Amino acid sequence: MHRIQETAALEGTEEETLPPLDLTVLRQDIEEYLIPSSSSTNSSGSNHKKPAAERLLEYLPLLSSSRLQQLPAADLLLLLRVYSRLLPAVPPSTPAAAAASAAAAALEGKAISSTSSSSSSSSSTPTTSDNRGAICLLLRRGLVAIMKRPLDFMLPSQLPCLVAVSACLPPSAVPFHFWRCLLRRSADVARLLSPSDAARLLLGIACLPQLQEDDEVRRAAAAICYRLTAAPECLQQQRESLLNTMEALRRLQLLHVPLLTDIARALQMSLGTGAHSKSHKKGSSRKNMKTSSGRSLKGLDSPSLPTDGPEGLRCSSHQGLRGTGDKTLMVAALRCFAATKATDFQTLFRGLADNLVEEVETLNLRETAQVLSALGALNCYPEKLIANLLPHVAALLAAQQATVSGDQRDPTTAAAKTATSPAAAAAVTTDTLRILRSLGQLQKRDSAVLREVAAVLTSAAEMKRLSVRVSLLPYIEANG
Repeated sequence: MHRIQETAALEGTEEETLPPLDLTVLRQDIEEYLIPSSSSTNSSGSNHKKPAAERLLEYLPLLSSSRLQQLPAADLLLLLRVYSRLLPAVPPSTPAAAAASAAAAALEGKAISSTSSSSSSSSSTPTTSDNRGAICLLLRRGLVAIMKRPLDFMLPSQLPCLVAVSACLPPSAVPFHFWRCLLRRSADVARLLSPSDAARLLLGIACLPQLQEDDEVRRAAAAICYRLTAAPECLQQQRESLLNTMEALRRLQLLHVPLLTDIARALQMSLGTGAHSKSHKKGSSRKNMKTSSGRSLKGLDSPSLPTDGPEGLRCSSHQGLRGTGDKTLMVAALRCFAATKATDFQTLFRGLADNLVEEVETLNLRETAQVLSALGALNCYPEKLIANLLPHVAALLAAQQATVSGDQRDPTTAAAKTATSPAAAAAVTTDTLRILRSLGQLQKRDSAVLREVAAVLTSAAEMKRLSVRVSLLPYIEANG
């Protein structure tokens, strides 16, 4: 009790010594950081942000715990999102600064305001390396402020936004009990959410960093999945909710069969093909169809597809997969069912494959690798789609040679015109390895594709980005 009173007194002293904070100017600097001005459109994206980022760093000493407590909810969430973006660009702090920040953060984790304002009240300006620890401390203070104001942040309608912001934060800057509080609250209010908010919240939880409280994550996800199964028309008529739900299940690798069946039905309405699970077949697969919501597959074998729904839920995407973004939806569906190992929806997979045949030429390397990988994981072998994909893969890999090798001499190569950054080369290498593994799973030995794969991986090995021997092992093992 004495320590709390002493800390409160120090907080009051800190508030008196701090310069005033102009919230309007802070909002303007945040807006300039997030939205480039017309005068900076000709410059690179990172250059126009640098002055605004430097000004935002100058606010760190002014954002005390008491001031964060008084900020409007929308401003505090925006503040956390923006400063979490600034963190990767700030160099690591010195050992002394890191130790001081860790000590202060420990006090914040106990919901006791830190007394680290001695550095902010002094006349010395923090160095760039010290800003990293200051940002982490600010993020922790903001999360503690959120937990002290549950009515402002943790109402059902506000949870999706809060979880989305929390997923952007580095785990080291988040008090562990904040994750627990957030997940338990999500599970408790899931039944009160609108279907679209439930889909957004499920995706937010799926994007959270790996937590020790895995049971809490599964409990929250199961509650939200149950809410979505109670309103299948949302998935059938709201494209964004369908995409959010599929991406969430993919990230969580959650085999929730009732929800997957509703997803399949939503896709069936657009594809006009059978989408229900062949759950009646014998074998061990039915034993694995237990879901976290406790529902069985009984009664779900014959999908009942409503022909109409509430007018408020209608949108253009309900008119089928033939339109802008069809490719995105079909690729996302294959990836979702592959990640959850829901291999019993073979009729749906064949329908998706038939529709993707016409979209093959529009697939980029990443999407092509994802489709092949999903087909291999789902034990689905649509010969027509694969026959169209293989020559397309060979052409894509040939076009990416310059990206991996760093050769920009060929002016006709699209990849050579773009920056051959290490990140781009690493992405191409990763996609190539995924394609190689998929060829093994699909038992395809296309000489043209293998030749281009070998060329890409050889270039990557020469640039010391991987070992060819290690990269070829998955294909060798799959093909004996």
